[in-house]
Amino acid sequence: MLPHTDLADGLGCALDGTAVAVDAEQRTTVPGVWAAGRPPASAGGPRPRRGAHRRPLGRRAAARHPADPHPAALASRRRLRAAAAALDTAYAVPPHWSEQVTDDTVVCRCEEVTAGAVRAALDLGAGTPAPSSC
Repeated sequence: MLPHTDLADGLGCALDGTAVAVDAEQRTTVPGVWAAGRPPASAGGPRPRRGAHRRPLGRRAAARHPADPHPAALASRRRLRAAAAALDTAYAVPPHWSEQVTDDTVVCRCEEVTAGAVRAALDLGAGTPAPSSC
């Protein structure tokens, strides 16, 4: 499972491995850009209560300045980041993984898209493959 970092990468946000690099407040390296998602801004980690990480983030971003977070929220975020880091270690993306992707490999579970369908679309001129940093 890999996070979708193409938007953040396109905005110039630094990546930390396969995730968007964020600080304790979910701020990226681009001023004024925060990353929502499971901390860190990646695919892994336990799911927080629905919307719990988005509401405070949205308030800070809307106010255009970081608010002082509640200590319990910071502690919770640290625990979630530790769990996500453990999952990233346990399920690290192997080197040369893309060489093992066959046409029947599902690349998007939500849309049920296979690697073969992506390759066929590219052959028809749909665009260019994602950069290797994605």
